[in-house]
Amino acid sequence: MLPSVTGEVFGLTIIEGFAWGLPAIGSDCGGIPEVIHDGEDGQVVTPSPAALGEAIARYALDPDLRRRHGAAARDRALDFTVQVQATRFRALYDRARALTRR
Repeated sequence: MLPSVTGEVFGLTIIEGFAWGLPAIGSDCGGIPEVIHDGEDGQVVTPSPAALGEAIARYALDPDLRRRHGAAARDRALDFTVQVQATRFRALYDRARALTRR
């Protein structure tokens, strides 16, 4: 759970949880909603005690939802491996280099 109330740029704890097959609950601040796909691999909520409590209860009361979101989270974690990130950076640098050659 990442109930940040500030402009969190990227929550590494989200990806670490994803790698263990755990769905995430995160606030709708900063970059968190870009990492958690609401309703797919976790829940994005306003950072209030009521909203966080409801999100926790949803997973506690619905093990099938928790398992589905956890499986999607594990798959999503693969998007953030070192190899995938290196490949993406390489492609970005190659595009930038091609633009400077024009």
